[in-house]
This record gives sequence, C-alpha cells and structure tokens, in this order.
Amino acid sequence: RERRTPAPRSLADELRGWDDDALACLLARRPDLAVPPPADLTGLAARAGGRAGVLHALNRLDTAEVQVLEVLAALPEPVAEAEVSRRWGADATGPLGVLRALALVWGPADGLRLVRAARDLVGPHPAGLGPPLADALGRRSPQRLADLLDDLGLPATGDPETALRRLTGHLGDPDVVAALLARAPDDARAVLDRLTWDTPVGSVDRADRAIRAATAASPVEWLLATGLLSGADPGHVVLPREIGLVLRGGVVHRRPEPGPPPLRTQVRPASHARGTAVAAAAEAVRRVAALGEAWGETPPPVLRSGGLGVRELRRTAQALGVTDAAAAVLVEVACAAGLVADDGETDPRWAPTPAFDDWLATTTGARWATLAGAWLTTTRTPHLVGTRDGRNAPRTALGPDLDRPSAPVVRAGLLAELAAAVRHGPEAPDPASVRQRLDWFRPRLASAARDALLDAAVEEAELLGVTGAGVLAPHAMALLGTAPPAPGASA
Repeated sequence: RERRTPAPRSLADELRGWDDDALACLLARRPDLAVPPPADLTGLAARAGGRAGVLHALNRLDTAEVQVLEVLAALPEPVAEAEVSRRWGADATGPLGVLRALALVWGPADGLRLVRAARDLVGPHPAGLGPPLADALGRRSPQRLADLLDDLGLPATGDPETALRRLTGHLGDPDVVAALLARAPDDARAVLDRLTWDTPVGSVDRADRAIRAATAASPVEWLLATGLLSGADPGHVVLPREIGLVLRGGVVHRRPEPGPPPLRTQVRPASHARGTAVAAAAEAVRRVAALGEAWGETPPPVLRSGGLGVRELRRTAQALGVTDAAAAVLVEVACAAGLVADDGETDPRWAPTPAFDDWLATTTGARWATLAGAWLTTTRTPHLVGTRDGRNAPRTALGPDLDRPSAPVVRAGLLAELAAAVRHGPEAPDPASVRQRLDWFRPRLASAARDALLDAAVEEAELLGVTGAGVLAPHAMALLGTAPPAPGASA
C-alpha cells in the first residue's frame, strides 16, 4: 500500500516538509527571518508567523497577492484552492504559490490556512466585509435570538448556542437571503447597497433595540428583525459577512486584478530626448564641480541642528545658477556621493572631501555615473527641504530629517518603468500611469508621501540627465544593474 503523507498540523510541520531549495527561497524573499539565524525549523516557523515579520512580508505583496490573501481572511478555515479562486473571480494558483512560498499560507490544497498574524493585520473587515454571522448575531441576547428564529420560521430552542448555529446556517444560504430580499420592503435593498462595497458599518440610532418583523416601521428595522443587518453597538449597524458576500455576487472583491495596469506612454523625438539628457547630465557634472570649488574657497557653516542654512543654500543656488530646490538636489547628491561632507572641526563647516579631487580627475562620464548612482541609492529626499517637521521646524538641506527608506525603492520603480517604456523606441511613460503601476505592485504602501517621492524622482531624473524629455537616456541604461530591487522584480 502507498503511504500517505499526513497533512501538516502547523506551519512548523509545513516547513519540515520543504526541501532545501524552498527554504532557501523563503530566506531570500524574507531575509529578516535569518537574522539572527533560527536554531531550528520550529524557531523559523515562529519567526515567520510573528507579527513584525508578517507585516514586512505583507508590505511587499502586489495587488493580486493582497486580494487573494484577503479572500483567505474572509473565508472560514480550512478552505480549498478552488474555493479561493471562485471567491476571487480568477485563477488564484499563482498568488497562492507566492503566499505559500512566503510562509503566509500553509496546508494541503484542499485545506489552506492563513497564518494568524496575517489575519490579524488584514483587520476585522477584510476587503470591506463585515464580521461573520456568528459574531454579528452573537451580540444578541438569548431572547432576541429566539425572536429571530420565530420571525424566520425556524424551530425554537432553549439553547442559545443551538439557536446561533441554526441562524448562521440559515442566513448563510444564498437562496435564503435571495428569498428574504424578494419580500423586503421598499428601500431596504438601497440600504444594503450602501453597505455592500464601501463599508459594512452604518450609523443608526438605537441599533441594539429589540425589533420584530411584524412591527418593523422602517427598512432598517425590517433588516434588523430578519438578521440581514445586526447591531454593532448602540449607534451602528453592520452587514454580516455572509450577507455581504451574497450581495457581492459571491465574490470578495469588486473585480480581480491579476496583473498591473498597462503602462501609458508618449512618443518623443529621439534626437531631442537624447540631446536634452546629455546636456542635463553634463550640466549636472559642471554644477557639482562648481559646488565643490565654491565650498572649498568659502565653506558654509554646519547648523547646530545639522544641515545647511537657508541663506547658505540660497547663496549656493545663486552661485550655481539654479533654483533653491535644484540646489538642494545637487547638494544632497554630492554629499551622498561622498564629494562634500562635514569637515569635523570644532567649528564645523561643509567642505569638499579628498574624494572630490579624485572625482575631478576622472572623465565626465565617470563623474556623472558617480552622481547618478548616488542619487539612485540614497535614502535622502531633497524635495522635503523647506517643509516642516513634527515640531514645526523647517527641514534643511543636509539636515537630519530627510532620510526616507522607501526613496530608493521608488526611484528603482521609476527606472524600471522608464526602461519598459523605451523598449520599442523613445517613449516617455505617463507619470499617472507609473503611479498606478507602483500602487499595484505595492498597494499596502500606497500613500500621498510615496506619490510625492515619485513626483520628486521624475524631476530629479530630468535635472541630473537620467532622462531627457521624460525618456530614459541611453547613457542611463547602465544604472539598471545597480538599482535596488524595484516593485515587481522577482526575488
């Protein structure tokens, strides 16, 4: 007889069945799990299912993977792969494979389970669905459960737990819900429609009051009396999850998004784009050289809080013939490249470093590559110069409050989209399209701050000659191999 491998009973059991390649892939995709090295697979599983590690992994998921994870969070466990695909509205095999490889999902194909921390981080309303019927109706008193059994024509029972099981089984049947909706009073469906997609919670006075179907005086009261709505607290009603799924047509999301939106581009004249980028690159090199020479003659002081004073930045901008914003970019890039720095004296000043002289001795192309590489990988965000921090103090160039770890990731994403746009000729990607694609690749990180980072990266790339008229320059293609992993890049 063939011996069947028993189904894993935990994530640790699952990992014990993985081969070396699968474990190596897990550690490559989630390097935080290897620091410090776990003692054994039980320790690795505990770390993989920990809240901090799971949060880091979730933030790197794309939209398809997040949607499938939300489907898993919305369904009772264990759940079969086929049911996940049906509830998503598309084939979930690919996203489920990624979630399993990241140790966020475990179990056999007919009994998948989501790690508890992922379920907790998704929150109580996955994809905007309300709580399960058992939780929503469980807030009712035994008498109100008995009243609901009577109003729905179900057998009475003196046991509240039996009553709750009968009610959840009955109202969890799509045919029962459809029959109830068919005889619902006018405007009842409009109430449900408002709670189906956007939010499952609505404001209602005295939502926890006792109501019978025969005496209901409004659509909301009738919905409460029939269990299609439930009181969340005295001032709010909630649409139970099973009812919401029926109203959504049996799917969790309005539409599945298995792939990123298409990249929209605009064709540019090749000679103009190339010439603009070359001129900007040469000008950036010249201005940084002028910056080092100017600061070598008259080093500006370092502020007591760190950074470069507003007046000193303005003088630098006038000397370089650029705006204050452009000067902030050039100063930050020069510092990131190690060409200027705090001289470390008792009365500290910003001055060129010994590396500046070595940089001047190289070719223009090599100088530009140093600047472009520093811009691509630095966490510094010069576009924030002049804005206010949490203490309402102005942020200054070279100051301590300009580091944003996501900045190089956003620039790498922009570079990847720029490279995709020039595959068939000199085409510039539409910034709005790039934003939509970055949001698809990292939906949990989408924010106004990331949009600002992207807008700044577009302007900085043009200033430094990485692009010309929005098109990735031929001389910038070498940066693709030095960029940090962009959203959507395989691990």
